Amino acid sequence: MFKKLVEFYESKKARERVLLLLTVWIALLVVASWMLRKNSEMNSQLETLSIKQIAIDGLLSQKQNILDELQSLQQSMDKSKILNVEDLQIAVEECAKSVNLLYDMSQPVETKISNFRIYTLALSFQNAPLESLIALEESITDYAPYISIKNATLTKGGRNSLNAKYQISAFMMD
Repeated sequence: MFKKLVEFYESKKARERVLLLLTVWIALLVVASWMLRKNSEMNSQLETLSIKQIAIDGLLSQKQNILDELQSLQQSMDKSKILNVEDLQIAVEECAKSVNLLYDMSQPVETKISNFRIYTLALSFQNAPLESLIALEESITDYAPYISIKNATLTKGGRNSLNAKYQISAFMMD
């Protein structure tokens, strides 16, 4: 086969030989360029996977420490104080009523993460004095760490008052 290619090449005029060689070289350069680009992409992906593997290995090496810490936290929690969704609503309602303000409370939203269920509800006040909102936050912190204020947004209300929106969360362990 190589002999036939040599005979074909030698049968061409000098100008045709140059054009044929130029065409072959261009085709080789295109293929080489494509292969280099693919090689670069694969090396980049390999580097990304190596970094992820190092991160995963680091986390796996900490598995026992994390499990021990979780066990310690679970033992330190008083299971009788962990609130279910109804208890959360009752506790937040009691805190809101204790400051003698009109409020609006949403239904709790449940988010399941691993062995935990996180309940979040919204509590809002219109034209509330700052002192009452401080008292509300203090009464909610009495339930810590079983209930916490996830987010608080205060905006100017009427004269000497604020509009407040709280996101309050509680968790349960399965």
